[in-house]
This record gives sequence, C-alpha cells and structure tokens, in this order.
Amino acid sequence: MSLFRAYAPTVAVNHGCEPWTVRVLGASGACVGAGMLLGTDHVLTCAHVVSAAIAQPPDQAHATPQNDILLDLVDRPDLSPLTARVVRGGWVPPADDEGGDIALLHLHQPVPEGMGAPLRRLSRSWGRVVHAFGFPEGLDTGEHVTAELAGWTGPGREWVQMNCVPPGAADTGRVQRTGDERAAIVGTPPGIKSTRPRSGGRSGARRPPPK
Repeated sequence: MSLFRAYAPTVAVNHGCEPWTVRVLGASGACVGAGMLLGTDHVLTCAHVVSAAIAQPPDQAHATPQNDILLDLVDRPDLSPLTARVVRGGWVPPADDEGGDIALLHLHQPVPEGMGAPLRRLSRSWGRVVHAFGFPEGLDTGEHVTAELAGWTGPGREWVQMNCVPPGAADTGRVQRTGDERAAIVGTPPGIKSTRPRSGGRSGARRPPPK
C-alpha cells in the first residue's frame, strides 16, 4: 500500500514531513506495508498488509483478525511504537478478483491532534499529477514517486492507472495544490500492478479509497 496526493504544476510542495504516514510492522519489526493516520486514533491500510503483519494463514484471510498490530509513525519516532486492532466492520479481505483489500485499525493509544491526514474529495481528472509514497520490498525507509492519473482499470473498473513521471518531467517537482491552500490526501492505493513500458517508465494500477 502507498499513499498519493494530487497536484498540478507551478507551486513547490514540501514532502519532508507528513506525520500521517504509518508503517505497519511484522513480529520481527520489519516493515510489511504502509498505512494512513486518520484523526487521532484510526489507521487505514490494506487487509493483505495486516495479514502479513500477523502471519495470518491464507485459509483464515476472511476472518477479522483479533491480534494486536504493531505500527510506527515515519516522521514521529518519538511516538512509536504504537499498537492497534481491526475495528468491528473494518475488515474487507482481498476478493478472488483482487477487489476489496481494506482494513481500518483503531489505535490503543491516540496520538496528538493535528497529525491525521487532511482528506479531500476531488474529481477524477485524468492527467492530474499525484505524489505517491510507500514501502517497496527492501526499502523500509520508503520511496517517493510522482505519477499521472491515466484512467480506470482493474477488476470492476475500481482501480486507477497511474503512469510514472520521470524525475524533472513535472517542472522539476514544482507543483500547484488543487482547490485548497494545503495539499491533501486524495487516495490510498492498497495495491499496485506494475508494468515497464518500452520508454523505460512505469505504470501502475491503484485503488482509490472506498466511498
């Protein structure tokens, strides 16, 4: 899972401190995926990430986990580690067609006000530039990517294809916030299916957040 924010070119944006970015950890302390802090005591992530964190057997994937899940905040190590559990009604395991795959967690201990992700609902304008951050395998500190929204794809047309924008192509990273004076989270893609076209760039299919 990774998080993405929407922009269009011209105003510089600082990606240096995003206190809502959560790492979901396995029993060994290794990062198994990303999450997004909502308010002071909820985290949105993927069901498959939670399953990996607790080593849930595949034949039990449809059962709501009762285990404590270990988390940390990338930009607030002073508040880590944190623990959480899946909320009642907050477990949507991956379907056979790769739909679903959502988990909503409740923190046992709330964090200070003002750290949760600012959320905005924007129209899906294809060609919009977005900034994504996630934890590819072997990169526990995370990785930033700039991409362009291309269109609907995936099972049930519920995924959004995102084409990678090479460094420097989006006006050297200078982008304009859309709609509000602050940048905002507009999607939480729990999964990505990547391809590498002949041009050397990458594209991926990601899910928007549930309505």
